[in-house]
Amino acid sequence: MTFLLSYSLNLGTGLAFGFRLPADARTSMITMMLVPAFSAIVLKMFVEKESEIYFRTFREKTRLFFYFFLLYFAILLTLSVASWISPKYVELADTITFAMTSLALIFLLILRFMLGQDALRRAGLSFGSPKHYLLFGSLFVALYGGMAWLNCNLGLGKPVRLGELLDFPPETGTSGIVSALILMGIQAVIVSPFLTLPITFGEEYGWRAYLQKELMGLVGKAKAALLVGLIWGVWHAPLVAMGHNYPGYPAEGILLMTAYAVTLSVILGLAFIKSGSVWLVSYIHGINNQSASFFNALYCTPTHPILSFGVGLYGVAVFAAVAALSLMSKAWR
Repeated sequence: MTFLLSYSLNLGTGLAFGFRLPADARTSMITMMLVPAFSAIVLKMFVEKESEIYFRTFREKTRLFFYFFLLYFAILLTLSVASWISPKYVELADTITFAMTSLALIFLLILRFMLGQDALRRAGLSFGSPKHYLLFGSLFVALYGGMAWLNCNLGLGKPVRLGELLDFPPETGTSGIVSALILMGIQAVIVSPFLTLPITFGEEYGWRAYLQKELMGLVGKAKAALLVGLIWGVWHAPLVAMGHNYPGYPAEGILLMTAYAVTLSVILGLAFIKSGSVWLVSYIHGINNQSASFFNALYCTPTHPILSFGVGLYGVAVFAAVAALSLMSKAWR
């Protein structure tokens, strides 16, 4: 279901935008991120009778979030198709997408404070412990920050002149630029991942909260995380082929994205096992995306999409090493 819907969305987006990913394709890309959770929710609510959220037996108020998410997906899917039909719908699609994402987050927070953590836990929507957010979030920020530094100092990237980029007045001192960078960093790697939780939930509820849990009972924890990563990487293939992440290198990019997804899946899989929280891995997913973009755009831009740290070949090697170390954790046994 996930691959059929996702690849159909990719085909529609490709036909509409000449098999590339311009800014006009934003809503389509966000909708694609919601597909894994949509598929998992449909199966768990309406097909799998033994599921904890099967609609005939699950009567708690937290079920309203799942119904809202299905509506959220349906609206964004409709907006995606509208944006393919005519450019005049693109701005409307962006506006409604932002509004629906904000409503989804507000609705989740209302449920959290009205019903409590236990009610969310019974529905598989626990927020988990703050220490895991700090631990795993700091890990990803440190990794991407360190790799951006390596890109600049090993001749693999071009330093960004922040003052010129942001058009600061000539009299702006170093301290002013550093302060602006810190504020932008807080917004990018702390605030934005929170605001986009409903979007990253779209992937993580499907891949980690559903597929990884199902596979763990069949092949064990570590193999489950590796298999999810492989599937996750192949799922990205059409986007990579259209220039996402590795523009100009479709074949190499698909292979590298798959390897990258496998390494990330191990780290995110460990976070999910230790915390039991789909919101934790959704937040970390957002930090991962935002950290990579932040350091590339505002600190050091890689000169080659493949031969670089970050999401390039050398960066994947770093993530592979971290994933290998994480597999030594007792949580996998």
